[in-house]
Amino acid sequence: MNPGDGALRNNAAFAAAQLGRLDEAEQYLAGIGLLDNPDEAHTVEATRGLIAFRRGDVEAGRRLYGRARDGFVESKSAQQAVMAVLHWALEEVRISPQSLLALLEPARESVQRYPSAEGTLLLQRLESRRPA
Repeated sequence: MNPGDGALRNNAAFAAAQLGRLDEAEQYLAGIGLLDNPDEAHTVEATRGLIAFRRGDVEAGRRLYGRARDGFVESKSAQQAVMAVLHWALEEVRISPQSLLALLEPARESVQRYPSAEGTLLLQRLESRRPA
């Protein structure tokens, strides 16, 4: 890995967090310097939100995902904002399955408004959490 590539370090951190290797995820993020690209900075903030959720710090997770979403909206990166919201929703449903009903319709509307293959996949993952 190129140690100076913030996007690669963030991707490695995201993957490690998804696997529950939270210390490793934080080490990857610690190696990221200042980011000139605002969207990269917002992406790192979303990954920090994921790590916070996985550590059980729900309020920090919500705050970080919310700041990432707001940053994407401010920088007019609507699809990135949708991705942050979908990942956030998956974490909310992971810790509180009953929250699915409140999150599902807004997630669908977001993906319909700003369609992408990744958004569709994440929406399918969210929908699969619906009780049988």
